[in-house]
Amino acid sequence: MQLTLSHLNKSFAKPVLRDISYTFESGRLYVIKGISGCGKTTLLNILGGIDAEYEGEVRQEKPLICGYVFQKSLLLTGLTARDNLLLIRNDPVRAERLAAEFGVSSLLDKYPSELSGGERQRVSVVRALLNEPQLILADEPTASLDGENSAKIAAMLAGLRRSDRIIVVATHENCFDELADVILRLDYGVLAEAAADRGIRPNSTETVPSPDQTEKRCAGKRLVHCSLKRHPELLKLKSLLPLTLAFLMLFLAGSLQQNYKMEALRFFTKRYPMDIVVFSKEQYEAFAHKEWITLYDYLEAQENGVTAYYLMPEKDSVLHAEGMLAFGGFPQKKDDAILTREAADILFPGVSYADCIGQSFLFCGRDWTISAVTAVRDAQFNTSFRTDIYYAYAEQAAIFIAYDVLRELAEVKDPPVYSNSRMAVVEGMALDPVKQQAVKEALTVRVKMPPGLEEEGEEIEGFANMFYSLISASQDRIDEIMKYFYLIFGLICFLICLYMVSVIRTELFYRRQELGYLQIFGLPRRDVLRMLLGEHAVRLLAALGLACADYIVLAAVYFILFGGMLYPSFVTALLCVCVIALYLLFVLFTAHRFLRQNVRGLISE
Repeated sequence: MQLTLSHLNKSFAKPVLRDISYTFESGRLYVIKGISGCGKTTLLNILGGIDAEYEGEVRQEKPLICGYVFQKSLLLTGLTARDNLLLIRNDPVRAERLAAEFGVSSLLDKYPSELSGGERQRVSVVRALLNEPQLILADEPTASLDGENSAKIAAMLAGLRRSDRIIVVATHENCFDELADVILRLDYGVLAEAAADRGIRPNSTETVPSPDQTEKRCAGKRLVHCSLKRHPELLKLKSLLPLTLAFLMLFLAGSLQQNYKMEALRFFTKRYPMDIVVFSKEQYEAFAHKEWITLYDYLEAQENGVTAYYLMPEKDSVLHAEGMLAFGGFPQKKDDAILTREAADILFPGVSYADCIGQSFLFCGRDWTISAVTAVRDAQFNTSFRTDIYYAYAEQAAIFIAYDVLRELAEVKDPPVYSNSRMAVVEGMALDPVKQQAVKEALTVRVKMPPGLEEEGEEIEGFANMFYSLISASQDRIDEIMKYFYLIFGLICFLICLYMVSVIRTELFYRRQELGYLQIFGLPRRDVLRMLLGEHAVRLLAALGLACADYIVLAAVYFILFGGMLYPSFVTALLCVCVIALYLLFVLFTAHRFLRQNVRGLISE
């Protein structure tokens, strides 16, 4: 195996390498000597493919895997020696074996700051061998060591000779002189042999992996693990807070849209008659679940200018709705009655409405006790009042008595509106989606409104009662608003991602040497890219997890205080995925463009 330089020239501000032609052969240790700044590092960068900007030609029989050892060990702080090795190649067996061969097994769980200079260099030699290199390049590997450690590192590198490996050491020291096969001197850009060829030395005792042992590159899990140890601030609350708030806002908005109808139904059920329905004769006869329904006939009795109307049980009566009664409370006994203000003026002239409560009066031969007086009639009162079609044309002077008692006093009549229709109660319909759907399907018919209630002859679609209409109208408004919310939220996310491009570029700039050296040490660019993506993915997922935890806490508080259950919508989950994908796409694009530059440009000061 040979590595041949042909008429190699390289210049920066001035020529550094001048017309170098030389052939490096496998099985030999080459030592390049020269003063500082003479171009030794530049030559090694060209040999290793770090620097591709030169004149001339570098020929090799096949692409060579390179291992590097530098003056500084360049072990990443925050990672143990073991993690530094496994970051480059996720093969614990090979890392342990090489560490044992070079006497650093006991150092693997220590951090670089806990190791001496010689120990760090020995670990860096192990790192250089992880990917089974055919070319080992060492740039001033002993410059920062004392004499004893320099001799150890020199002997260690010399012992790496194999018949299929080239070793090139650039140094200005003499500790390699007795170990080198060929000593080359680089003087003002000119390369020349300074010592006789010593021939091929014995091969190293380094164990070559068996053919059936497959190469294991650093897996994504190992990359992310090492990144989090290296940069723990990724998971700090301050770093996660903006993303967490964005996800939480998305959850809450989605929950409002998803849960509004059910929670509104729960709210209205406690305050309004949500189970009352108007059935026509045909609708009732066609309805498949008559066992759910309680029908009420239209009853009416008159005496002394006062008209009596039926009263449903409290939870189903429109007079139970908030704001319908001004004085007193809903009847609890069969002989209790509710009076309108006009009826109270007739029956108890000159008596205040509040003092009417508890008074008795005679109607249709029976004594009745006043339990409540209605509120002043206004638009809101009339809207709720007319939810019961039997009250649609109710006289102003009216009393309301229990249905079962009124049946004994009055005859069944056809209601003045929606002729041939009946008021009904579908027990539990408000909180039962199955019953809601069945009733909705039964009532989705077009009916002619009678004169006086709406515009004469207007056609509407009927469903349950007006309280459902209010909830449906509110849900429609929320759905419309949420369309704009999602549009604005998506636009903001896109703008944030654009802003994050500059943030990511700045972060990559400050980490450029780390990213460059990782590639030099054998971590493929795709794995470096995967590591960067993994870091941001972990940050996003951590923020998403924190937002989920916050949402669960808020949902639990809501359940404790109001008894309702909140669920995020499918759209929310889909948007979260889209936000994460968009963000990572911008990270991928930015990091990919950044890493396309020459590795030498990344590691340059």
